[in-house]
Amino acid sequence: MHYWRGVITHTGFVLAQPAYLGFNYLLGSDSARSRSNVIWTLHILAWLYIATRISYPFFTSPLRRLPSPPGEKFLLCHLNLNGGKPLTSLFENWINDTPNDGIIVIWAPFYLFNEVLVTQPDAIMDVLHSRNYDWEKPAMTRNVLTAILGEGLVSVEGNVHKNMRRVAAPAFSGRHTRDLAPLFYAKGLALAEVLARQADESDDGVVEVMGAVSRATLDIIGAAGIGMDFKALENEESMLAKLYEMVMEPPSFFLLLDSLFPRWLLSSFGWNGYSKTIEAQSRLRSEVRSLLQEKKVEMSQEKSTQNGTDIIASIMKSGDFSDDYLIGQLLTFLAAG
Repeated sequence: MHYWRGVITHTGFVLAQPAYLGFNYLLGSDSARSRSNVIWTLHILAWLYIATRISYPFFTSPLRRLPSPPGEKFLLCHLNLNGGKPLTSLFENWINDTPNDGIIVIWAPFYLFNEVLVTQPDAIMDVLHSRNYDWEKPAMTRNVLTAILGEGLVSVEGNVHKNMRRVAAPAFSGRHTRDLAPLFYAKGLALAEVLARQADESDDGVVEVMGAVSRATLDIIGAAGIGMDFKALENEESMLAKLYEMVMEPPSFFLLLDSLFPRWLLSSFGWNGYSKTIEAQSRLRSEVRSLLQEKKVEMSQEKSTQNGTDIIASIMKSGDFSDDYLIGQLLTFLAAG
């Protein structure tokens, strides 16, 4: 059923504007007949964008005929906030209620794009290991990730990803990971102390853990990734932590809009939430650039006690990389953390 609903929806997208303009013109509308060449050109460009960037990908997607979960709503498709509860139960129901051979497809509102949900162990092995380079992230997703993180391990594909993975591999070896275990343990103890203190200060003993966990994670990836302790766990007003949160948890529909339309166009509408997120991305990149310059100075003076243990030092020692390349890796590690 979802296939034909998608066909109807995107056929409507493609035909709506020409039909509206044609009816207005044929019915003798003065405004339609008096439009200047500039206005007509803008209409044509808008139609071309809708047809090529929004509807054409649906009709050419090899995923459009794969099974999708039941309960799909017209236009809203599989959009479901699960009543504010964790989405894990929703995904579990989708997997159990949808006959499939290892893959089901989840459609976003208006069938603008889809997500693949892998459902069986052998399919997961195929996607993540056996034939992982045959599975690429959608171009729309890659563009959004690149705009936020730069070109890092989560946003590139193919040979570029292979080269990045080869460069980063020594920093993730078993010995290197074991060397970082004391850091993980120490930050885990510090997190437990912070939560215990918050529970004591709370009237009902209930604490909100996500903020503290996020700051602890930022401290861990800061120490493991660049050899610097951001001390965000102890400081609830940490600027880096707040920027990290704004970038990683953007407003609703930010990613959808950012994937469909150019940023200069969205910024011109003056949407405050969108502008703040873009500003946070820019400031976070600037902060990471400053951290990288500080790291370079430390390594050149051989004053850092973690030159050989943190991830970015390992990458920097393996080749002569540009600042943009290293910033992309650091932002990726922060996001992954």
